[in-house]
Amino acid sequence: LIYLLGLSKPEMGGSEYFRGRRLRDGVAPKVERAFAKRILKNLSVAIAGGLVSACHDLSEGGLAVSLAEMCMGADKGASVFLSEAPQNGCRRDYELLFCESPTRFLVEVEKEKKEAFERTLGDIPFGLIGCVSQDAKLTVYGSRSKEIIACDVRQLRDCWTKTFGEFRYSEVE
Repeated sequence: LIYLLGLSKPEMGGSEYFRGRRLRDGVAPKVERAFAKRILKNLSVAIAGGLVSACHDLSEGGLAVSLAEMCMGADKGASVFLSEAPQNGCRRDYELLFCESPTRFLVEVEKEKKEAFERTLGDIPFGLIGCVSQDAKLTVYGSRSKEIIACDVRQLRDCWTKTFGEFRYSEVE
């Protein structure tokens, strides 16, 4: 099972998405300290208790990039439903996919550990947004349940590694 922990907000200011589109406006992400402490504590308890198979923070690139990285790392696919993502104020699918709201995590949990995991989370916002698939394809359904991303994990990896070919190590001191 794939969970999204924490709230996605339309905090696109300074995001990789806006940078790529050369947009300079938007609301910058803001850390809520009390919430951050609660989510980190509860997630740590779940990890220590063996309830989490994999975990990835949502930072640069948001949910879309974290999903791609997890799929590439496991060489497995995923089916994800944005309508199940915990959010506050996101009106567009791209906001859910690419916002960089802090203190959010993508978590993989085995089906038989679902109830214990959810109990451990307590009152923090979370959504069961999808599941791992054995076929190596990432499929994302938008907030209106329409397929908006369908990409083979091999294609994701090719795109990811092509950027390294353009990088010149001699330019870095």
